[in-house]
Amino acid sequence: MLTVIGFMQFIAPTLQFLIGVFVYDEIVGRDRLIGFILVWIALAMYTAHGLLRRRRGSPQPLAV
Repeated sequence: MLTVIGFMQFIAPTLQFLIGVFVYDEIVGRDRLIGFILVWIALAMYTAHGLLRRRRGSPQPLAV
C-alpha cells in the first residue's frame, strides 16, 4: 500500500508539470527540463534495483 502512495507522489507533480507545459503553454527552461529528466532517471534506477533485488531473492534491509 505504501508503495502505491509513494508512486503517486511522483505521478502528481509530473501530471502538474505536463498540464502546465501542454495545456497552459508555460515555457520550460533548460534547467527545469534537466531536473525533471534527472528525477525520472533516478526513479527508474531505484525501481530497477528493487526489481533485480527481488528476483535474486536478496533479503530486504531491516527498517530502523
